[in-house]
Amino acid sequence: MTAKATRRYNLRATDEQAALIDAAMQLGNERSVTDYILGSAVMVAEQRLMARNDFRLTSRQYQKFLDALDRPVQDKPRLRRLMTEPGALEEPERRPG
Repeated sequence: MTAKATRRYNLRATDEQAALIDAAMQLGNERSVTDYILGSAVMVAEQRLMARNDFRLTSRQYQKFLDALDRPVQDKPRLRRLMTEPGALEEPERRPG
């Protein structure tokens, strides 16, 4: 079940901004300009929060972080394969011969 929206944001846009938003919205699957603007704003907000450099940890959380850094390296064959094989959009390396 989706949470009901309870907050209202009002904004104004220039004719040029509105035309740009309308054109971009029509390329996606959004049902309305509101869905497009809200979805875009939420995506940017999430990206900014994930990119922040300052993380606050309690003493216990910091110790758990240090313990994780001190653990011996574990071989993860599937992860190694994922990181060394070409991606779906990359061409495999051509080997002479």
